[in-house]
Amino acid sequence: MTMRKVLRPLVTGISVSGFLIFVKYSVVGVVGTTVDVLSLFVLVDLLHVPVLAAAAVSFTLAVINNFVLNKVWTFRNSSRNTRKQFIKFFIVSMVGLGLTELFMAIFVLFLGIWYIAAKLATSVIVLTWNFLANKNWTFTEKGRAAEFPDRYAYEVTVIIPALNEEKRIGTTIEAVHRHFASRNMKREIIVVDDGSRDNTSGVVTELAKSVPDLRLFSYQPNRGKGHAVRTGVEESRGRYILFADADNSTPIEEFDRLYPLLAREEVVIGSRYLAESRIKIRQAPSRVLIGRLGN
Repeated sequence: MTMRKVLRPLVTGISVSGFLIFVKYSVVGVVGTTVDVLSLFVLVDLLHVPVLAAAAVSFTLAVINNFVLNKVWTFRNSSRNTRKQFIKFFIVSMVGLGLTELFMAIFVLFLGIWYIAAKLATSVIVLTWNFLANKNWTFTEKGRAAEFPDRYAYEVTVIIPALNEEKRIGTTIEAVHRHFASRNMKREIIVVDDGSRDNTSGVVTELAKSVPDLRLFSYQPNRGKGHAVRTGVEESRGRYILFADADNSTPIEEFDRLYPLLAREEVVIGSRYLAESRIKIRQAPSRVLIGRLGN
């Protein structure tokens, strides 16, 4: 995620990633149904288990299958509280089962709808319920700010690539430091000196004496902004990685609008080119043209 153009203003909407998550969830549902049917067949026809007992076992196997695939693949959830999540997932599944019986009864018995059509309509309703409940309850990451895994030394890594920024880098670093300190968020700041010819590295080194968890990576010759950002990412130790310009052109305070969205998205991007964007200071036409060509 970047703070160069991206966070001023922060604009969000229904993301492509959200649709892909729903598609993944649907695929897992198909796999789960297959597991349910096949295990029922094996238990009843091959092992001669009573139908009701076999149905309970096959349903449980399908729930376990769906839970594992959704946690690892669909939502890529890293929470270690697997037991609690499985209980939530099972509750959601049981409610879904109840909704299936309810809507089938309504559609078939009261409305006289053909049972196949009723089943299709019911499946859509139950799938939607299961998806929303699991996404916003079972696998939600709300409140994870205080319980991020031990493998992350920091909650946020702020990467600042710099080229000949000795006059502005100090102000930006101090602004970033004050912002996160006021919110009691554990963060690190990584400045990547991309082959500067001035005293950028010296300014950062001096600031590191008073700003905790400030690190500097410096190299020669200049290799471009992309390489500088990549260097910072590879050295980062935070759960979230934030990219900010050395001139703080997008104020660090904009991060407060971005952060809550990370509870449900892996990457959040805003753009001044979206129709909903609110731009207070317009760029020069030449900058707009260069940006458009770059996009």
